[in-house]
Amino acid sequence: FKVSTAGRQNIVVSWSQRASNTGSKYTRLQYSLNGTNFIDFANASSVSAGTVFEAKTNNLAAITGVNDNTNFAVRIVSEFESTAAGTANGSYVAANAGSTYASGGTLRFDMVTISGSAIPAGTAAIPATLSALAYTGGTFQFLVSGTAGANYAVQVSTNLALSNWTSLFTNASPFTFTDANPGAASQKFYRAITLP
Repeated sequence: FKVSTAGRQNIVVSWSQRASNTGSKYTRLQYSLNGTNFIDFANASSVSAGTVFEAKTNNLAAITGVNDNTNFAVRIVSEFESTAAGTANGSYVAANAGSTYASGGTLRFDMVTISGSAIPAGTAAIPATLSALAYTGGTFQFLVSGTAGANYAVQVSTNLALSNWTSLFTNASPFTFTDANPGAASQKFYRAITLP
């Protein structure tokens, strides 16, 4: 599901789910900040076999970049027991303890809801986060994320003095910054600042 969270914060994803006897017992919510690359939510969900739907809820309020994001997306995937429950069982497990998982097993979902509270007017953009750092072939690259759609300026300095920062690039979050010419400086510091 791709759903804009523009103007919203404290995002919660909820749904109802049921499985056939041979359907997968474990599922996991995955979320995306750019609508393409998905990240596992910290905890997996489990479900019992039966005809009753079970309610599931994942609170994403503490995850940077989910709030006010026009590219927000989620999906629910079945999962191996070894990663869902931390066991040594590297296979899918059936929802019914007396059954064996089968590829013909089913998972059914209903009432998928993505909700959040309104961001109060005049709320400042959140500070930027720099992540996914990479230095390959003389090129330095990182992801700048903050309030989706808010403008951030990438700045560079050779020391941490407050007056020594030079702006290199401005864009709306989230975006990838690439410095293809890091230069001969023995060290460089990067930061992203919020613009009005």
